[in-house]
Amino acid sequence: MERQGYDLSLTRYADFGWRATFYVTGREHSPTGATGSAFEATPFRAVQVAAWETLART
Repeated sequence: MERQGYDLSLTRYADFGWRATFYVTGREHSPTGATGSAFEATPFRAVQVAAWETLART
């Protein structure tokens, strides 16, 4: 996703799961500036789902 111009934020929420959020590179990373996001049980799955959501919007 870096080659596509996106930054990644990956956050773990204790025993609840992982949130992956993609932002356009060079922009302020605020919740309203997110391009794609996903909450899943594993970090791998969260990144994959968020990436697909991000690419589907472009």
